[in-house]
Amino acid sequence: MPAQGLTQPVNPNTIVAQSVGYGQLPANMMAYIQPQYTAAPVDMVLTENVQTLKNANQPSQREYAADQLSKIRGVSMNLAVQALATAVKEDPAPLVRAACIRSLTRMKINTIEVLEVINEKKTDLDPRVRMEADQALIQLTSGSSESGNRIHQTGSSYKK
Repeated sequence: MPAQGLTQPVNPNTIVAQSVGYGQLPANMMAYIQPQYTAAPVDMVLTENVQTLKNANQPSQREYAADQLSKIRGVSMNLAVQALATAVKEDPAPLVRAACIRSLTRMKINTIEVLEVINEKKTDLDPRVRMEADQALIQLTSGSSESGNRIHQTGSSYKK
């Protein structure tokens, strides 16, 4: 017999079986099965990937972050584009630079600033980066100027 004032351990299966019909779960148990927030907020994903792109030791982690940043849309897109463009200019790993160019192309960012950054990589020491830059410039400059995503342009000019 338990001490007075203390209750015996409760078996949750017994409670479920007693409180609802066969095959059903009580509403308060659904929160444990289906969490309210299944996906991380975009700002958190953006921040994590920008930090990974800047600070990760492994180039493969930075490549993955560049790929993930290419999926960002909406208001946060500007920060993703800035991080990718910076990595194109500064990252020491050629495959990361190429991945960032690929991401900017996938995002269809054809602003003057981005086109200039990519154009500079046509003379990169690594042939994979040069090839990616050439392909990106073809894709981003072909067709109408309305086809791409325009983000804050300045007075610089792009020369093909």
